[in-house]
Amino acid sequence: MCKNNICKTILKFVVMTVLVFFLIQQVNWKEVWGYLKNMRPFFLFLSVCFYLVGIIISARKWQVLSIFKNFQKSYYFYFKTYLLGTFLNNFFPSFIGGDAYRIHSLGKFDKRFKDSSLTVVIDRISGLLGIVVLAAFFGILNYKNIINNQTVFWLVIAMMIVSIAFFMGALFFNSRIAQILINYFPNKIKIFIKQLGEFRRKKIFFKTINYSFLFVFVGVTLANYMLFLALNIKLSFFDFLSVTFLANIIASIPISVGNIGVKELAYILLFGIFGVDTSAAVTVVVVARVLQILISLIAIPFYIQNKK
Repeated sequence: MCKNNICKTILKFVVMTVLVFFLIQQVNWKEVWGYLKNMRPFFLFLSVCFYLVGIIISARKWQVLSIFKNFQKSYYFYFKTYLLGTFLNNFFPSFIGGDAYRIHSLGKFDKRFKDSSLTVVIDRISGLLGIVVLAAFFGILNYKNIINNQTVFWLVIAMMIVSIAFFMGALFFNSRIAQILINYFPNKIKIFIKQLGEFRRKKIFFKTINYSFLFVFVGVTLANYMLFLALNIKLSFFDFLSVTFLANIIASIPISVGNIGVKELAYILLFGIFGVDTSAAVTVVVVARVLQILISLIAIPFYIQNKK
C-alpha cells in the first residue's frame, strides 16, 4: 500500500489526465489557433506588466509579515525568493513546493522554521481571503446576471458567508465565546489559531489583507482581463469581475497537478455564462500558463546564484 503523499500525487495525476482527455475531446483546437493567430501584442504586454506588479506587491506583503516575526531581510530577498518559489512551482504537483522553498530560505539562517512557516501560511490565507471577499462583493453587485445560474448564485452566497464569518471571528477573537470554541479544536490547530491571533492584535493581518486586495486586483484580475482583450474575446469588465474570483477559487482546489484541467473547466463553466465559448476560455488559460512559466524563468539567474 502506497504512502499517503504518494497516493495523493498519483490521484492528482489521474484527475489531471482525465480532465485533459475531456478537454481535448471538447475543445475546437482550430478555434484556439484562430484566437492565438489574431492576438494583440499590446494587451499581452500589459498582462505581463500587471502580473509582475502582482509579484512585487506579494513580496512586499510577505516582508510585512516577516518583519512582524522579527526577520530582518531586505526587500530584494523577499522579491527574489518569492520569484524563485513561483519558478519552482512549475516542477511540483502543487504550489506547496514553492512555499516550502520560501519557508526554508527565510528560516534557515537562525533555524526559525516555525516562524518562517507561519509567515508563508498567513500570506496564503490572506491571499485566499482577499479572493473570497472580492468574489462575494462583485458577485452580489452583478446578482441580476448570475441569479439565474443556481451554481454560481450559491457559490457567491457561500463566499459571502465565509467573508462575514471570518471578519466576525477577527473582531471578536478575544471574546469569551470565541475562546471557548477554540478550546474544542485539537492542540495543534488551537496553537495555530492563537498564533493567528497575534497578527490580529497588532493589526498586521488586516494590513496584509489590503495588500492581498491590491495583489488580487492587479496581479490576477487585470492581468487576466488583459488576456481576454489580447485574444479579442468580448466580455465586459463588470461581467468578468463577477465570476473571475470564483474561477480562481475553484482552480486552487488541490485535486490536480498544477490545477491543470481544473482551471480550464472552471473558466468554461463560469465565463460560459456570459457567452464565452469553450475554445476561448481554454485559450485564455493556456496563454496564462505559458506566460507564467516564461516570466518565472526570470528567476533562473537567482537560482544559479543561490546554488553557488
